[in-house]
Amino acid sequence: MALARLWNALFGKKVSPASRASIDHSEGTLAAKAPQPSSSTAKMQTAATAVTAVADDRSRVARGGRKVREPRGSQVKRKPNATTSTAATPAPEPATPPSVLRMFKRKTNSWSKLVSGRRIASILDLRVDSTQRATELLEAIVDSHDSGPRYIAIGDFESATDESTSTLTVRQFHHAVRVAGGVPVIVPKSLGEGLHYVARTFGAVDLVLVDARDEQLAEPLVAKMLTRVAHHQTLMLRADPSGRWQVWTRPISEVVRRVA
Repeated sequence: MALARLWNALFGKKVSPASRASIDHSEGTLAAKAPQPSSSTAKMQTAATAVTAVADDRSRVARGGRKVREPRGSQVKRKPNATTSTAATPAPEPATPPSVLRMFKRKTNSWSKLVSGRRIASILDLRVDSTQRATELLEAIVDSHDSGPRYIAIGDFESATDESTSTLTVRQFHHAVRVAGGVPVIVPKSLGEGLHYVARTFGAVDLVLVDARDEQLAEPLVAKMLTRVAHHQTLMLRADPSGRWQVWTRPISEVVRRVA
């Protein structure tokens, strides 16, 4: 019909009923042959239309401040972020080492009266030939409520050439001090060099075990460094000829004068 009207408008001729029926038949045939959209294509067009509508709604919300709910079919399921979920979940606490779980309790021995009532955080031993002295002293000092004191030991250990000195290894001494609750610091040097190293590295200490002969203490370097590793509250202990440890109050200058 549309072609007939166009023909009449252009040429002013009338179309016969047979021709009109042929034209209508041609239009119907072309319409039937036209490709029809498949179901999948229709769904994709519907989804695209919904997404466009959601974007338009969001833009209107940004301009006008109104909240628009998303269509039920356009809601996208979001996968949880691995980083966020990992951060939200608290990590398991690391297991406490067995050494930290060990409980220490002060023991009463021959050192208890000498160190009672004192805060001892560092010990300096001028001569080490066995682990017995260090173990017993730490047992009288170390408590579970306090951190273990630093036990500084000066000695040649297995490199000693003196026949009277026992062959105590660094590993043996280190293990014994650790088991007793102390923090071992090994200084494998001579007495003068060891005192100089301690004074320069650690400064003054709280307890000094003076296990040395007067001739050794009278050496200029030893006498000078011994005054630098002691402060006004340092407890200095020295063994008498019978091997009993007592508080040593004699000034080092007196020892130097007597030896001279």
